[in-house]
Amino acid sequence: MSGWQECLQKSPIGWLLERKNPSIRYFTLRDFLGQGEDDLQVAEAKAAIPASDIVVKIFSRQRREGHWEEVANPYFPKYKATYWRVMTPGQLGVDKGDDRVQRSCDHAFSLQLKNGRFSSYTRERALSEHQRIMRVPRAKGKSQPRPELWARALVDEHEYSCLTGNMFAR
Repeated sequence: MSGWQECLQKSPIGWLLERKNPSIRYFTLRDFLGQGEDDLQVAEAKAAIPASDIVVKIFSRQRREGHWEEVANPYFPKYKATYWRVMTPGQLGVDKGDDRVQRSCDHAFSLQLKNGRFSSYTRERALSEHQRIMRVPRAKGKSQPRPELWARALVDEHEYSCLTGNMFAR
């Protein structure tokens, strides 16, 4: 044994190779044990991922159009809405050829702004927010913001360079 294995009293490999979690099994075989994609065990583990409990649970909440939660609110609630959920299947090893993944990606990219970024506000959600704040009494003489300009500013204010805004650079 060498490296990380020397720090452990007992190897976790047997536990990581259990069939009940094909994602963990797949990544263990491929990344820890160095087996190639053409290896039978690797191929079997990868083939089992789309039907695994966690993947089925994630996609059971996906709407037919490809989104999760509200269509006009792709960022909230955090970790449950589209921008968050669209990434998880890939992290679990679901292939991009999966129809559910394709629908979720198509929907997420339909929300991409012209500058290539993403916003936690869609135009529709921003206009809805505008209507809500217009019901609040304003100070006398204070002009009301025009809906389209206000919505555009809100979308721009809440834009991210990636889907969740969780980026870092080395």
